[in-house]
Amino acid sequence: RDHCVTGVQTCALPIFMLIEPPFEITSLQGHDVEWRKESTIDDTLRYAVFCDQARMLFNAVPCSWFTIWLSHYIMKRRSGFLARADVPLLEFSLQMEGSADYIIKPAGHYMTQKAHFNVSYFPYMESKTWLDKGMQATTLDIHFPVTVLQEQFCDMYPSLNRLIKSIESKAPAVLFNSPLKATPYMIELARTIIYLLQQNTVNQFLLEISVYCLLHHSFTLREQMENKGSKISWAYAERIYLIQHFLDASFLQKLTIPELARQAHMGQVQFKKLFKEITGLPPLRYRNQRRMSKASLDLAYTQNPVKNIAYELGFTTPGNFSTAFSDAFRYSPRTYRKLYS
Repeated sequence: RDHCVTGVQTCALPIFMLIEPPFEITSLQGHDVEWRKESTIDDTLRYAVFCDQARMLFNAVPCSWFTIWLSHYIMKRRSGFLARADVPLLEFSLQMEGSADYIIKPAGHYMTQKAHFNVSYFPYMESKTWLDKGMQATTLDIHFPVTVLQEQFCDMYPSLNRLIKSIESKAPAVLFNSPLKATPYMIELARTIIYLLQQNTVNQFLLEISVYCLLHHSFTLREQMENKGSKISWAYAERIYLIQHFLDASFLQKLTIPELARQAHMGQVQFKKLFKEITGLPPLRYRNQRRMSKASLDLAYTQNPVKNIAYELGFTTPGNFSTAFSDAFRYSPRTYRKLYS
C-alpha cells in the first residue's frame, strides 16, 4: 500500500510496475467471486472475474506514466457488486458502452451512461455498482499520478489547480460535477486506444500520444466551462455533440436541417449557428466531410468494392459517390485506392 501511495503522489513508474488490481470485488448478493489471472500480449495482463450473475474481464496495460484498464461486463441478471480500493486513485473514466448506477464512498451517488466521462480522485474507494440484466458494458479507465497534472497540464489549464488542491488535502474530487458527454473527437481517440490494445504488439508510442490527447481534450472542455465570456452554454454544447455523434453514425439516413434541429431541441436558425460555431462547419457539410473521411479510410485499408462503399455511405449510385469523392480529394475513388492502399 505505501508503495502505491508513493506511486500516485510522487512518481509515475513504481505503481505501474505492480500491475495488480487496485481494487477488490465482492457480490452484493453474497455469491462467490472467482478471480483468474492470465498473461496475454507483451506486458498486458487480463483478469477474468466470474460469479453466478456475471462475467467481467479486466485488461491491464502499463505504460511509462499511466496504466490503462479496459473492462468488459456481461450480465446474466441485474446484479450488484462492491469494489474497494485502499490506495488513492486518480483516473480518467469513459463509459464506452452500456450504463451503470454507482454509489461511491466518499464521493456520493451518480449514474454514468454511454459515451460519458469524468476525471476523479479518490483517497480510497468503496463503490457499489448496479448493472442491469442482459447488459454488456465497456469502460476505459486510465490511472495516472497527480504529478502528471502538475507538470504537464497545469500551466495550460488553470482550472486544474482546484482539483490538485483537493488531492493534496486528500479529499475526493472530480473534474466535472457529473459525468459529461464525450465529444466525437474523444470517442475516436478512445476507439483508437482500444484498437491499439487489441493488436498482437502494442505500439506504446501511439498509445501514449492517444492517451495524452484524450486527457488534453478533457481538460480543454473543463477550461471552456470556466470561460465566463463564452456565449454557448454547456447544455447547448452537449446537444450539438449528440448531433455530431448521430451524424457520424447515420450515413444511410436522409437528413434535413429541420429534423436535426428537432433532435437537438432547438430552432433551425439557432441550431445551424451553434453547430457551425462549435464544429467549424454547417451541419450537412460536416456530415459530408465525415462521409468522405470514412470513404477514404475504406478505400485505403479495405478491399470493399467501390460500389459497396458508395451504398454504405448513403449514395444512391456509385456515380454520385465518385463525383463527390473526386470533388473532395481531386482523385477518383479507384485512383485514390491505387495511390494510398
